[in-house]
Amino acid sequence: QASFNRTGAIPQAMFVLTPSEDVAPFIAAAQRLLPASTLFLTASAIVVPEVLVSRLQALNASLSTVVISQAVPPLSLPSDPPVVASFRRALALQPSLASNLSLPSVALEGYVLSQLVVGAVRKLDFDVQPTSQDLLEVLYGWGAVNVSGLQVGPFTASCWQGLREVWITTPAVPSSSSSLDESSFRLLRHHAFPSFSCFSDPSVLPRFLVFGQSAPLSGLSGSALAGAQSMYGACAAFAERNRRGGVRGYFLQLRSLDDGYDPRRAVVNALTLIQQDIYGLIGTYGSATSVAVASVGSAAGIPLIGAGTGTMELRQPFDKNVINLRVSYADETAAIVDFLTRQHFITRFSIFYQNDTFGLGGLLALTNSLSAIQLRVLSSGLYDRNTVDVAGGLHTIISGALPTTPQAIVIFATPDAVLKFISLAKQALPSSTIYVTGSFGGGSSLYSRLDANTSNFFASQVLPLPTDLSSPVIRSYTNALAALAPALSSNPTAAEALVPDLASFEGYLVGRLVIDTLQRMELASIPDRREFVDMVYNSSVFMLQDLTVGPYFQGCNQGMKQVWMTSVSSSGYALVPDYSFGFSPNCFSDVSVLRPPLIFGLVTSLSGRDSFTGQRFRDGLVAGFEEQNALGGIDGHMLNVVIRDDQSNRSMVEKLGLQLVNEEAVFALFGTIRAAEALLLMNLSSSSGVPFIGPMSGSESLRASFMRSTIHVRASYKDEVMALITHFVMARGFARVGYLSVDPDQGTLVGSAVEGALGNYQLRPVVVASSVEELLSSAAGWSVQAVVICGLAEPAWEAVAALRAAQSEVWVGLLSGTGPMIFQQRMVAQGTPMINVVMTQVVPLPTSNSSYGLVRDFVNASLSLANHSTVPDVSSLEGYLVAKLTVAALSSIRVGQLSPSALLESIYHNALFSLNGLRLGPYFDTVCSGSGRDCECNCGLRQVWLTAPTPLPFSPFVYISSIDVRSSQSEQSWQDVFSFSGCGVEFMPFQAAPAAGSVNLLVYVLPIVGVCVAFTLVGVWRLTRNYRELRKLYSNEAVATKCAEAIAVLQFERVAYLQELANPNRIQQAFLHIIAILSEVKKYVPEPVLQRLATSDQPDHFPPDCSEITVASSGSTAALYCTASPPPGVPATEGEGGGAASFRHTTEESLKEAGATPRGDMAEDDVLISPTTTRAVLPRQGWARRRITALYVWFDFGQFAAEDELEGECLDRHYRALLNLVIPLARQAKGVIGTVTANSVTVLWGAREMRSLAPQHACEVALQLM
Repeated sequence: QASFNRTGAIPQAMFVLTPSEDVAPFIAAAQRLLPASTLFLTASAIVVPEVLVSRLQALNASLSTVVISQAVPPLSLPSDPPVVASFRRALALQPSLASNLSLPSVALEGYVLSQLVVGAVRKLDFDVQPTSQDLLEVLYGWGAVNVSGLQVGPFTASCWQGLREVWITTPAVPSSSSSLDESSFRLLRHHAFPSFSCFSDPSVLPRFLVFGQSAPLSGLSGSALAGAQSMYGACAAFAERNRRGGVRGYFLQLRSLDDGYDPRRAVVNALTLIQQDIYGLIGTYGSATSVAVASVGSAAGIPLIGAGTGTMELRQPFDKNVINLRVSYADETAAIVDFLTRQHFITRFSIFYQNDTFGLGGLLALTNSLSAIQLRVLSSGLYDRNTVDVAGGLHTIISGALPTTPQAIVIFATPDAVLKFISLAKQALPSSTIYVTGSFGGGSSLYSRLDANTSNFFASQVLPLPTDLSSPVIRSYTNALAALAPALSSNPTAAEALVPDLASFEGYLVGRLVIDTLQRMELASIPDRREFVDMVYNSSVFMLQDLTVGPYFQGCNQGMKQVWMTSVSSSGYALVPDYSFGFSPNCFSDVSVLRPPLIFGLVTSLSGRDSFTGQRFRDGLVAGFEEQNALGGIDGHMLNVVIRDDQSNRSMVEKLGLQLVNEEAVFALFGTIRAAEALLLMNLSSSSGVPFIGPMSGSESLRASFMRSTIHVRASYKDEVMALITHFVMARGFARVGYLSVDPDQGTLVGSAVEGALGNYQLRPVVVASSVEELLSSAAGWSVQAVVICGLAEPAWEAVAALRAAQSEVWVGLLSGTGPMIFQQRMVAQGTPMINVVMTQVVPLPTSNSSYGLVRDFVNASLSLANHSTVPDVSSLEGYLVAKLTVAALSSIRVGQLSPSALLESIYHNALFSLNGLRLGPYFDTVCSGSGRDCECNCGLRQVWLTAPTPLPFSPFVYISSIDVRSSQSEQSWQDVFSFSGCGVEFMPFQAAPAAGSVNLLVYVLPIVGVCVAFTLVGVWRLTRNYRELRKLYSNEAVATKCAEAIAVLQFERVAYLQELANPNRIQQAFLHIIAILSEVKKYVPEPVLQRLATSDQPDHFPPDCSEITVASSGSTAALYCTASPPPGVPATEGEGGGAASFRHTTEESLKEAGATPRGDMAEDDVLISPTTTRAVLPRQGWARRRITALYVWFDFGQFAAEDELEGECLDRHYRALLNLVIPLARQAKGVIGTVTANSVTVLWGAREMRSLAPQHACEVALQLM
């Protein structure tokens, strides 16, 4: 004890320079008085290494802190140096000597000496008797000598020392099966100095920068492990750099003290470390402890780098001495909310948190994130720091959420508390509950102790997972961590902490950030701490291999700008695919970008009698929403359907609907198959204000009175009946039509519709029956030509089978409410002939070659996105159509104004919806004079499709026109679609024939009426003639033509009259919008271009006698031909009309330059519009009436650059302005970008679908393309 200095400081290392017999007793005694980490250093010149180890073992002293310098390499290295290998070969020649070798380090030194002497003797001249002086002269004149790989010398007059190397070693306890000479020493460092120096130079000894750390190295297992991992991660980074020579001559050291996750101990540790003159504080763990250490460090001017916490107290207010690596808890919480709302559609959040700075910060962050999306924390629970007493907090969460339960619980706790909480919560809450913890509650200490069946558990991460070895920085980290293992092999607690994990990865990155900052500084002397801090903010961004940290700037002391979401299981973490949350270059995340999900409710039958239809409607609805979600939802709002199964039980419908409205706060309701159930939801919708969209019933009882909150998509049964009767009467010439009802619910209403529809053709049902027996009991029943049957699939099939058995030729008409697929499958199963059967459908048949684009999209893509497996049918297509109408209405609502009432307002305001070929509406909610039914209308489709069943499973129904049938009069092509205007078909009253002998007043009245009508028509024609001429100027086609001509030459004053319109229609509004955009673009068009266009005052450049334009195309060419001579500058070609003069427009060459292949189906009456900077080619008359195959746009400024009219930045500015307009338009219009060069861009749009459109629709599409 008297040997220790009396300064009061405890030494970290002691040099023991005593007689050899005293070294071991001294070390053994000192180890009992000093901390276990104290190092004891001695040299082989003081004591023989093997002797020291033997004596220390005899005294039960620790060998792990003993360091011995040796003059020759130890024999126990993993691979023998050349001198050791040579020594072993020499020993092999002397077995007796080898077996008695007890001091191998001394023997090896003797071997090196003998080799040096032997080599020198060989250089003596033996012609004369050599002397000792001769041997000395050889050694001094020899220079540097290689002795079996070791450099010895040179010996000089001022240097009598040979070896210039030292091996720093530590004893390794030998195993019971190994000998001392094979495993007694482990190499710590090999130190060599230049051969021209006789001795080592103390001035080049390493300088050290010492960093201090206060972390939990004891206490709760989860926190203690994370603290140790953080320490070893930073050590790994420092050791990795030290092996490369340090940073500009400075070696880095880490001094870690245990705070047991106690803020008070952390303060004491910080003061102790500062007294030891550390350079900086790094890698604290925990919010309260980090805040405590930061306050002590800031007061002393000591920076805190990479605190292991996301608390906002270390970020705001800004303190430049606190340099954070990880994102804040507010950022993690924003990412958690974004993830849960976007991918899991969560709206009911609860939180479990630690009752301290850490947990309260998480509660505040969650509250702020939810407030930004108009949600609130449903319930909360807490527990005390440094405990796992979580049961009370769980009870508070459950009771506070009643009568509902939380869908997700966000956890701000340490790993031990997280494990205990989830274990208890899984027993008390539904299995669907999702648990999410922040990065603080994770790590191997968490997942390694999870139950193997744990599911629905996620964690946010502030760093990428350290298991991704494709990342260079992660590979460096794992290698550096592995390099620590040998030095810590005797520490049993270090093994678990050295397994790659997030905590040690974070510590490693903090060390790398310190190293990168020091490398950018001038380190000639001890660097100033203020300079270090300034360097962080001046550098801004740090590239740690492939990981970006920063930017740091004044006001922002946080480096990372991204959060990763992972799923957690007992096997570890796994990144959530297709999800990212980043906010660079901002310092913190912006909660204003968060969007809550839009929750919709579906009440339908997923079990019971109606399950087949309900399941398929659900599949189509979900597919439509998932398709929109894949596109980013509605302004970032994801769409989700909460599905409730009514089990085909009417009594459950209203209860489930109330749950969706009150507990789930749904945006709109969908579903129900039968009319009575739909009426319940309609009343609920009316009272709650929640829209009810797309009831799956066409019953007239749902349309008898206008209910604004209900939006119908399908046509009514009344419309379907009219379609059937029209087909039977008009297409097939039937006059004897009967009605059979096997549906007690809808039979009466459908029967009235049959009577009304026949009344439109002055007919009546020849028979009305409720069974086949009743129908066939009358003579009329046997003479009937067609029977309309109302009923569900099973009774309807039985009726058809019985009727077919009695009358094989009678035609049968069925409504969509029968259940098409079930009916068809029943007929196939029972072998019922599928002839003379017509079934109405309220949506088109879902075929891949459908003429409706929406149907093709549905078949080819939509169901593949859904989480359900089903064959597309009419029920799933109806659900898909309901989803698409909802999406279209939502898309037109202004940002930030989404609400159920806004959804209804959008539907009635837009009125008409065109969904890729299918038109719904117009919807009206205005009461006006005349027929209120026409003004108040909530019905969508105004079409009914006529189909026939087939026995084919892949095509259960086909359109009626595709079957080979003949009418009673002549062969004809049947109409597949029955269309009607207004809000539904209207029936005319039936006019009975006059009684015998009565006077027919029509004979006298009709001529008079005819004369009056004739005079009236003449007057109306005269009055409207002038109106027609005036309207023609403002028609869509006229406006399109005028605007096209104006756009072609950029002379918008030609259509200035459009600005005077008080209420322009959609086409006029769209053209006005395009002209407004192009008016801005015109500012960037060079004057030479405007002048050239101004000289082209005509809408085309063809000669006056060029009245016909022909488009010809073949595989790779497209050309415009005219029967007259070509315009100036256009090369003439030989025409095909007997040598008549013709010319070819330069479209072919332009298309080749663009790399585009013209369509192969261009017809002679197609028009290729090619406005360029020099010409605009348009047909003379009626272009809007003609089919448009392509729109070709070519901007080229190269020719003007050659004339020195545009140069440098001026050219680039003009060109970029047009380029920025054209390319986005091309992408939105699904165009093909042909070429983009330094001064030109070529775009080609295809418009194949326009062939099947009416002229006014072609005009719309042309407008969209432009």
